[in-house]
Formats: sequence, C-alpha cells, structure tokens
Amino acid sequence: MDSLADAILEFANTPLGEGVDDEVWDAVTTIWSAPGVKKTYELIRDGDESVDDAVVPENAKFFLDQTADLRQPGYLPSDKFVIWLRRPTENPQTIKFMSAKYELSVTDVGGQDYLQIDWDKNAEGKDGLIYVLPIGDFDQMDQKGRNKLLLGMELFTKICNTPVFARSHVLLMLNKFDLFEEKYNKSPEGLKEIFPDAPDGASCEDALEFLSEKMRALTLQTQQAHTFTTTATDLDSMKTVLENVVAIDGMVNNFLSCF
Repeated sequence: MDSLADAILEFANTPLGEGVDDEVWDAVTTIWSAPGVKKTYELIRDGDESVDDAVVPENAKFFLDQTADLRQPGYLPSDKFVIWLRRPTENPQTIKFMSAKYELSVTDVGGQDYLQIDWDKNAEGKDGLIYVLPIGDFDQMDQKGRNKLLLGMELFTKICNTPVFARSHVLLMLNKFDLFEEKYNKSPEGLKEIFPDAPDGASCEDALEFLSEKMRALTLQTQQAHTFTTTATDLDSMKTVLENVVAIDGMVNNFLSCF
C-alpha cells in the first residue's frame, strides 16, 4: 500500500497539464477499493472523534467513484462533474440571469469567516436574502470546535437582523439534503444530541420540518420567509427551486446570497 501511495504523491508534484499514467490510475483505484480506506472515509465524513484531525474534501468520493470513467481516452465531463469542481467564493460576485418573469440579480458573498465581515456592506441596495444552510453538516465541527449547523443558525440570525432586510423576502435553502437524509436515517439520535427538543423517533421528513421551523423562528415578523430543500449538485432539484422562487407573489429581484 505504501508504494501505491508513493506513486500518487509523486504524481501530485508533477506540473499541471501532464497526463495521468496507468500506474497512478491503478494506485488510486486499488487504494480507494480497500475496505479500510472506505471505512476511514466514512468516519471522517461522519465527524468521528477518532479521526477529528483528518480533512477530506466533500467532493472526493464523487471523483474517486468515477476513476474507471475518468481514465478512459476522450472522456468528456458531465454537467454534474463540472458542478462538483466548484470552488468556494473568494470575493463577492454578482450574477444576473433571466427567468420567465424576472431578471434576477444575485450577489454571492460567500460564507467563509474572512468574507463575513463585509456582509453588511454588501447588503446595501439589496431587497432580498438567500441563505444557504448545509443541513448535511449537522454533526460536523469547524476548526474551532463549533458545531457547523448551530454556527450557521447563529449567522442566519445575525444577517436577518440587518436593518436593510427588516421587511424583505428571506429565501432559506436547506442544502445538502441528500447527505442529511443519509446520516439521519443511519443515526437519528445525532440530531437530538444537538437539539434535545427534537422529536423522538421522527422520520427524516419530520426531522426536516423540525429544522425548517427552527430556522423560520429566527426570522423577523416583518420578513417573508420561504424555505426550500435543496441538493446543490442536483440540477433538477435546483431548477425546481428557481421556478418556485420566481413564482412567489411580490418577489423582488435583487438578492444577497450567503453560502
């Protein structure tokens, strides 16, 4: 196994643009197919304390599962492949796109700590808020030992109380539902460890509604809150969400988006 890892590490230091030879592909395939590696990955993904120092990108499994296709000559990436290659927002950026009823303008300000200090500044002139909460991370901690879901709720409360959004539409995207469903069905008690008032023996749908109510309770009475369940890498899911957004009566068209 060490020699296989060495082959991959050696390739990682080669200049960009060079092809991947069969030795490297074989090494990746062999390592990823090892039961111990799969088990370790699951422990990291589930936030197990035994591997709390390990970090694996959330898109790693998708690409590792595709190695048989990726190594084929002439392989063309799918739309889903491109989506999984997305990079975190590094600077605020405004995106405009047309729907059947509106021209929507969305300013993505990102969610990283260093970007949050400018949220208030970027909120000026916006008349709606899109907040993306990764509910699939309900059992994950950040580098400072804070629960990611609770931290996301805290930040949501903060931005909802920004004066510019006092009477705005608030679109709450409960994202990573696929991961939430997988984790919750496997270990429903994990949610109750975070929220002692979570219903006992609840189905995944009931647990999702519990979280939705928790989030709606954080909005102001003067705000119009709309909740959507999303899986960002599912194109059909996101298309449905966008269609529902533009169908909302009185919907505005200039949003601040916090991911």
